[in-house]
Amino acid sequence: MKLYLYLLLFSPFLSSCTQAEPKSSGSVPVSVRSVNYNADRGVTFSLYDVGGKADPQIKENPNNPIDMDGYYPVGGDNLTALAGGGINCCANLPVKWRPDLKYTVLWQEGSGAIDDETTYRYTAQLPEYTKPEDITVAFYPNHQVEFVLGSAMAGEAGWKGREKADPLTACMAKNEKKFCYMYLPHYENVDDQFAEWIRKDCRNILTNHPEKTIGFSFSKQECLDWERECLTGLTHKEISNKDMCRINWRSPEYGE
Repeated sequence: MKLYLYLLLFSPFLSSCTQAEPKSSGSVPVSVRSVNYNADRGVTFSLYDVGGKADPQIKENPNNPIDMDGYYPVGGDNLTALAGGGINCCANLPVKWRPDLKYTVLWQEGSGAIDDETTYRYTAQLPEYTKPEDITVAFYPNHQVEFVLGSAMAGEAGWKGREKADPLTACMAKNEKKFCYMYLPHYENVDDQFAEWIRKDCRNILTNHPEKTIGFSFSKQECLDWERECLTGLTHKEISNKDMCRINWRSPEYGE
């Protein structure tokens, strides 16, 4: 299944994944993970260990809105909707929990339909622990964030996040399917999926909104030619329903 068109939705974001600076002896390196519970937007973030004093020699990059004066990032990622991120190495945690273990996350949100240049910030003490474990930064709707410690992934046994289910299951429990699948692939059939992407882009092109397209730089005539060729079987020969070739057709299940 081809996912790259959906990944393009979040390509303007800047990546900020940097390995942690070494700390004093007695600390344990842990991985930094992330998960996005938002169905309608992606997230790009940088995580900082702000428990110690800021280093005045570390200056933020003015071209990176999620950079921070005084600290190196210990993790960061670009997350698509309802998805987990990669595993960053490393943050360093002391063997015993201390109340000064504070972290700050800076992030931005966006999608093809959301133009938001706001840089959000959240600072909190890490949850108490009996042994150092991986840090997961969990992003929730309404610009909310949680720091979760543990080796379990979202939805697995042992996951300690406030939302116990995985992102898609959690979304489906509260919203209509077409909302949760807004930026997820809808079809296993490749021709069905590409026809959907082309229909959505061509509707924007034919209504004079080419800036809203996500992957196809067709002209208006090329859109009309695609519809004709698809209906006559010259392209997308494996499509499961010829109605999917019509630009104005919308899935009754997903709404597009």
